[in-house]
Amino acid sequence: MCTFAKTVFNTTTKYNCNIGTPEEQEVFISLPVKEQKGLVRGTGLEFFAIEYYGTPAEFQWFDIHTEPQFVYTTCLRHPVTRMISQYKYMSKIGALPPQVTLHDYLLRIKHQTRVPHVDHADNLMVRQLSGPTNVYSIPPGGITLKHLNTALENLKMRFSVVLIMEDMEYTSQLLETVLGWKNVADLVGTKRNRGDGTDYWGEVDSQSWDLLMELNSWDLALYDEAKKLFGDKGLS
Repeated sequence: MCTFAKTVFNTTTKYNCNIGTPEEQEVFISLPVKEQKGLVRGTGLEFFAIEYYGTPAEFQWFDIHTEPQFVYTTCLRHPVTRMISQYKYMSKIGALPPQVTLHDYLLRIKHQTRVPHVDHADNLMVRQLSGPTNVYSIPPGGITLKHLNTALENLKMRFSVVLIMEDMEYTSQLLETVLGWKNVADLVGTKRNRGDGTDYWGEVDSQSWDLLMELNSWDLALYDEAKKLFGDKGLS
C-alpha cells in the first residue's frame, strides 16, 4: 500500500506510511477520538496508515455518510503463509533464539495461557477484525464462529477496499476504482510478497502443517470468504 501511495502521490506531503514508533502509535490510539480525528484532518494527507491491534471501536470510525472523504482499506494475506513469514522474520531479527524451529514456535502459541503479543496470536486476522480488544482479551483457542462472523461483517460494512495479497492483480484495481489512484496495476508485478499463498509451504513438515491448520482455522475460513467477496470471482 505504501509503495502504491508513494508512486501515486510522488510527494511525502500527501501520504504518511510511518506515523512513528510503536510507542507513538499507542499514544495516538489512546487519544480521545475527537483529537485523533482532528490530527488526521489537520495533516493535509490523502493517505494515512496506522496499525490498530484490532478494529477501531464503534465510536472511533469516521462516519462515511457525513465524512465521505474518509475511506478505509485493509489487506489480507493467506494465513499459513503469513504465520510462516512471521516466524521467519522474527528469527531473522533475533526475536526468537536460533534454535527455535517453526514447530517449536507453533507449539508455544498453542500451549500459552494468554496472548502476550500479536506475533504469538492464533487466528490473528479474525482477532484483529472482530473487535478493538480481541487480540489480547480472548485466550488462545478462544476464537469462535461468532468472532468470524463479526470479522466478516466488519470487512463488508467498514472497508471500501479489501486487498487480497494472492489476488493483487485483480483486487488492486479497487484502488483505482474507489480511490482514483492511477497505474496501480502496473506496480503489482513488482510487489514483493506476490504469489499464490504457497511460497513457504514446501518447507513445512507434516506436524507443523497440522499445527498451522489448527492455529489458523478461523483465519482460513475468513480468508476463503474474503476471496469470494472481494476477489476476482466475488467482484466479477
